[in-house]
Amino acid sequence: MSGISYSAEAAQTLVAIYSTPDVVAQREATTRRLALKPGEQVIDIGCGPGFLCESMAADVGATGRVLGVELSEDLVRFATGRKSRPWIDYHPGDAAKLDVPTASFDVVVSTQVVEYVPDADAALREMYRAVRPGGRVWRDNLDESSYCLSQLCSRGFSLIFASSVVMPRITQFSIPAWAARGDARRRRQGWPSL
Repeated sequence: MSGISYSAEAAQTLVAIYSTPDVVAQREATTRRLALKPGEQVIDIGCGPGFLCESMAADVGATGRVLGVELSEDLVRFATGRKSRPWIDYHPGDAAKLDVPTASFDVVVSTQVVEYVPDADAALREMYRAVRPGGRVWRDNLDESSYCLSQLCSRGFSLIFASSVVMPRITQFSIPAWAARGDARRRRQGWPSL
């Protein structure tokens, strides 16, 4: 796996951005919508410096687990160095090839990542492979693809979604294409698309 390199200075710049009031508010809104419960197992795909993981770990408590996966080994080291709770782990990994067992998480989170993955369909398949039946998926990105998300929900998937800016990279056919190929085998239930 090849990662993205971040110098210490670049990591600090990213931390400064993630500490701005707008990004803090976005993170707080995300954790509110997730409504995590103590004991839940959560994976954050593309966790960056780990700020959202830290917030989610507070919600799931010591009986839960949060795994942050990040392509940049530099950011994994940075996040690991600042982690505040022993039930958080950070690992280098590719969103399109997660090294986790199938159906192993109650909640799968990916914020502003999928639109940057070269094989977005593979990343989406991995998200749904990792979530347990009845689990929840939060995919927040810069792609306004409500059509494809409504198609996913109509196929029985549980999805939480927020989007803001149109990004043509992920087409309206992305999710229905892989769902129609039979990759959408297990029924999820729970939350509707937001």
